[in-house]
Amino acid sequence: MEQHEFLLLNDYADKALSAYQSHIEANLDKMPSTGATTRWMIQCEFIEMRHLLKRCRVNGIAAAFAEKDGKLAGDWILEFISFISFASRAGNWVDIKNALESNSDLLSRQARQFLSEAEGLQAKLGENEISLLQLLDEIHSRGIDAAFADLVEFGTDVPRVLRPELRGAVDATKSYHDTGDRISLNEAIVAWESVVRHPAFGTSSFHTQYTYLAEAADAYEHKYRECGELDDLERSIKLLQQFGETEFLRAGHESAEALHYLGVSYERNYRKHLSEAEKWRVENAPESAKHYERAHIALKQAIHNYEKAYDAANEATEGVLPAPVDTEGGSDAFSKLMWLRRQKSRYLNAAGLAYEEGYRLTRDADDLHRAVEKCRSAAEISEQEELNTPFLYDDLAGALATRYQLIGHQADLQDAVTAFERSLEGCDDVNPLFGLESATHYGLFLHDLEDYKKARSVLQVAHSWAEKTRSERASQKDSMKLAAYTATLYRTLVSCCLEDGDERSAFLYASASKGRTFVDRLARAQVTVEGVLRDHPEIEHLDRYVQVRNAICHLRRTLYQRKGEEREDEAHSPASEEQAYSHLSPGEVIGEIKRRLFEERLLWEDLSSRYRSLAAIENSEPPLNATDARILAGELEATLVEFYEHREGWCAFVVTSERIEYRPLPDLNDDLLRRLGRWIANFDSLGRREMEKLLTEWHTAALRPLLNDLRSARVAILAPFGAMHAVPFGAAMDRETKRFLIDDDYEFGFTSSLAALRSIWQRHRKSAVGACRKDEHRVLAVAYPGTPGPEFLTNAVHEAKDVRGYFPGSTWTLLSEADATPEAVIAKVAEQDVIHLSCHGFFDSAFPAQSGLALSSGWLTVRRVLTELRIDREALVTLSACETARSGLAAGDELAGMTQAILTAGARCVVSSLWRANEQATGELFATFYKYVANGVSPIQAMREAAIAVRSHEEWKHPRYWCPFIVVGLGTFALPHKEIGKAEGKGWDHERSDVETEGEYRRRDG
Repeated sequence: MEQHEFLLLNDYADKALSAYQSHIEANLDKMPSTGATTRWMIQCEFIEMRHLLKRCRVNGIAAAFAEKDGKLAGDWILEFISFISFASRAGNWVDIKNALESNSDLLSRQARQFLSEAEGLQAKLGENEISLLQLLDEIHSRGIDAAFADLVEFGTDVPRVLRPELRGAVDATKSYHDTGDRISLNEAIVAWESVVRHPAFGTSSFHTQYTYLAEAADAYEHKYRECGELDDLERSIKLLQQFGETEFLRAGHESAEALHYLGVSYERNYRKHLSEAEKWRVENAPESAKHYERAHIALKQAIHNYEKAYDAANEATEGVLPAPVDTEGGSDAFSKLMWLRRQKSRYLNAAGLAYEEGYRLTRDADDLHRAVEKCRSAAEISEQEELNTPFLYDDLAGALATRYQLIGHQADLQDAVTAFERSLEGCDDVNPLFGLESATHYGLFLHDLEDYKKARSVLQVAHSWAEKTRSERASQKDSMKLAAYTATLYRTLVSCCLEDGDERSAFLYASASKGRTFVDRLARAQVTVEGVLRDHPEIEHLDRYVQVRNAICHLRRTLYQRKGEEREDEAHSPASEEQAYSHLSPGEVIGEIKRRLFEERLLWEDLSSRYRSLAAIENSEPPLNATDARILAGELEATLVEFYEHREGWCAFVVTSERIEYRPLPDLNDDLLRRLGRWIANFDSLGRREMEKLLTEWHTAALRPLLNDLRSARVAILAPFGAMHAVPFGAAMDRETKRFLIDDDYEFGFTSSLAALRSIWQRHRKSAVGACRKDEHRVLAVAYPGTPGPEFLTNAVHEAKDVRGYFPGSTWTLLSEADATPEAVIAKVAEQDVIHLSCHGFFDSAFPAQSGLALSSGWLTVRRVLTELRIDREALVTLSACETARSGLAAGDELAGMTQAILTAGARCVVSSLWRANEQATGELFATFYKYVANGVSPIQAMREAAIAVRSHEEWKHPRYWCPFIVVGLGTFALPHKEIGKAEGKGWDHERSDVETEGEYRRRDG
């Protein structure tokens, strides 16, 4: 090598040592943790480098080159010039990029020329060893950002041909994690499959292979959790098990992490068999037992691999200096050993949780002891490493609490409390859901210990985390999951408040737990699919969704025809669709309907996750507090009743404009509600005396404790809870007077919750501002009797036409028979004041969103109402159809049904049915109902008179005839009306009106 080259190298050495020392000093000055990390780096890696550079400076480059044939000196010098040796081994290409940007000399033409001429001095970077000269040349030709684009993302150990697929998989996975977008999850799965099946995947490093296999497996695991398909879980397991244990004769960090992934695969296998065991538990005990046994074996294999992962990590990090904390400085980028030290707590904790699962499965106390031991060790390691991992303390506390409840050792009690406290201390706003979980677990434990005051305090913290979490939920599905998770929290918190005698707070938390997703949807701006398509012309997958939805319609029509109904008009039932299913048996049609319903649900969830406005919760409404509830009661001039089931039993909160009162309901229980449900499902199952006994029991349990409150008011609005939503209140019979509730001198309507009633009232007040009194009504009547056959509704068309006679002078629209299509209804409802639909209704308990109304050429389902139907004039909507008040009931008292959908679409109140109604009795009921409504009587008052009128007929004395219909929503106010002298139409006395005006009605009832 020429002398000037040695001088150039010596100059670089001087600059390198000076720059390195400045780099150390800058890091030491930043913060204590960064300084500690730097000192650790020096001790572990750079002491020899620094000494060598000093020798180069003192003795000259030639002397340094003479050592070990010059190779050692050349390598160290080049690595120090670029600050990249350590960073490249750690895969931290961002640090390398920053170092090169800050050292312009290395990017010069002289530096590249020197490197090309200096034999033996080519530094190699990354696992696949690209040379520094190659990197500098690429920087010179493409610029530093372009040169590092792939390196920052993939390093050097991912083959170039694999990078496009990998980038797509990573981007789709990130999109899913950031937004919950189901379409992105499906795209990620496709991309990951392309990656792991690519021929070049096998040429990647071992670390790269197991990392991306784990990512692919996690994508399938997420899809399994979203959709519940065991095939997705099975694929996840197979991906994680793709490496056998013989492959783990590798570096310690790789072996440990791969063993951990294998443990995860076995634990997923455990969940799969446990799910199958539960599914077969009732129908096939031997099959269930077989899956329980397989679940136990898989769990033991998971524990074995978690413990081996810990052993491998322990061996790999033995003797390594303690790793300081550096959350800001990214210390993981400096050493995989430091990272592995921290992972040891993760492996031990996974083993502990698996042992705890084993205890739940077998009730073997030894498993519980091991769970405590592993979780405690994990927490100790976390503490030694000064990590902020509150979940480890939460898991430890859970294991200790379980053991205390089993054995009763006071030491476990104290340790559990300490661990819960440590867990709460580590929570922050970054992940409010974890704060919610930790505080909830602690509060429930304290409640079990009967420390109600402290339990209340902790659970109130959980409530604050829940509200913060709720404000960040972007979709209806996320909100529903949160409602399910917090249901137990609120049931317990309400109990604690009642133990404290704080009824106002108990009311607040009961309100916080009831149907919050529905409340949020009521408060949001109305959004339709048309609007979304207008805002998102690029929307994908909607065509497929519509195809599946239409196929369900045709299949259901085919099924009705198989029951004896005649074929519909070809204009409304295309022959091609009919022929497509004509070869299927009724059983096969039912199976195909179920398959398509499942596909429709998944497609909708995919769409609504990608296009959030289809099902978004745009804002989070606060829970209804006692003060606002009293104001609401005063403005509605009604007594409000919020039913609730807390940890200790059923109760009701009675709200008036002056006060809020708590009323325990000690005689109300789940058994009574189940017996009422069985009676509704089969009215003939009970004779007259047995029925009266049941209805008397119902009145005594749910209403007798409230009679004084109800009788002091003219109007009551009831908000049921749980199974009460499906039970007829009007049929409750007083044990002393033998009178039905409907005979008492007050009216009652319904709402899903008082918070929902508040949202409807606020929407009503907002739309009423500046509105003038309407001189005429806009009335839409829809009638579809179905096809001729046993289920044909002979009176449907007449019933719809009769509505016109009750509103003379109104703007009148009739959609009858073939014209009564879902599309026509959707197009007409926006500007109506009264909407009456007479048709078949059905409720699908498995797929509530596919419940709805049978119309010409299709079904107006709950989903279509929510996404396509918009009511702008706060109409009164009457559904003269079966089961339209029934709803799917999820945890957190979340309801999903036709009534809730129509209220969400903008209706002021909805008249709907709890069960299959008798056609003739229904016609009589609505004839009376509309007479009163048209004369300015409120819907709930009119419904009471209508029910009494039906019951006056001897053949309709049974509650099945007169009690199916309820008024839900804002039914306390009459429609704005002008004075009507005589109304025309069927059921109206042309000589005189026998219907009282609102004023006369109120004077009669006092």
